[in-house]
Amino acid sequence: MEKMFAAIEQLEKTNRAYDISADEIEHLKQDMKEAKVCTPIIGKFSSGKSALVNTILGYSSSGRILREDITPETSIPAEIIYTEAEDKVTIYNNDGTTINVPVEEYRNFEADANTVKCARIQLRNSCLEEIPDVMIVDMPGFDSGFEIHNKAIDNYLPKSLAYIVAFPADDMIVRSSVGNILKELCLNDMPVCVVITKCDKKGDDFGQKFEK
Repeated sequence: MEKMFAAIEQLEKTNRAYDISADEIEHLKQDMKEAKVCTPIIGKFSSGKSALVNTILGYSSSGRILREDITPETSIPAEIIYTEAEDKVTIYNNDGTTINVPVEEYRNFEADANTVKCARIQLRNSCLEEIPDVMIVDMPGFDSGFEIHNKAIDNYLPKSLAYIVAFPADDMIVRSSVGNILKELCLNDMPVCVVITKCDKKGDDFGQKFEK
């Protein structure tokens, strides 16, 4: 991304040197600054996706950024990106309005999945700092019985460039809902990383058995 941005800036200088409009280049630079590699975490409902994100970001159970005890009615996509500024959470509603919520308040925030489109969480986090061009998306789960969740997942498919699939250790059956999307991802040669969650539910020897 840095090399591409440098090339665009050089092109802008050349245009200005020859008195050629650089307005479109300026717009492109802005789009590039905001562009992220969208990487959704998908899986069945209550498969440990939010707990996985909390762990990756280094948050303990008492200070977790994402709630892990949500119901289908309050589950919305959570877009998580790095910021050099202060931590910030923006709630995007389906009617086009937005609400800024303090991070501390968001930790216990209950959204209405029927009216809220997604949450954008910007964090000054050391883990995210290593991947500033990546946007992790904690998605609502499959098989939640909430049709709006399936629509939300479909909306992210066209703009996603990689996927993390969470399988809980206590229920590793590949259901048709997950199987169908895995087939689609394979057909499109989409990078997929599989993560086994909730290993503590299977005992200390689960990892050894799984390796065998």
